[in-house]
Amino acid sequence: MLGISPESSVFDRIKQFAIVVGSALFLALPMSQLASIFLSQPFNHSTRLLPVLFVPGLGFGLLVALDRLPEIHARVWQISFVGWVLTAVLWKGMGVRLAKSMDVAPPLVAWIVGFGVAALIGFRDRVSLEDPIPG
Repeated sequence: MLGISPESSVFDRIKQFAIVVGSALFLALPMSQLASIFLSQPFNHSTRLLPVLFVPGLGFGLLVALDRLPEIHARVWQISFVGWVLTAVLWKGMGVRLAKSMDVAPPLVAWIVGFGVAALIGFRDRVSLEDPIPG
């Protein structure tokens, strides 16, 4: 029954639901930017593919909620949001205009750089002040 045991509390089920919904929303951010690059018109004007943008997040959220992946959803959400913001800033700074006849390379490189930096920020080793200093 989808990995939900009968002894699961209502709180556990609400948490699982929140993980799935949050993942779908946060992972749709980078997917919408990526889709905007490859569509013939800016994504804001094309809603036919809108449900497809939520599929990676739904899949990821289900895997976390069902304990198939470690609980790293907060980090993935952070990377998605920070990468989305960094990419938007890079696009603005580069003067990227999403249109039919645009060159795909500059916005795609900015997207890769934005999410690369976000991943470095999100997955860097967090050093606690309580950890002893090595050496």
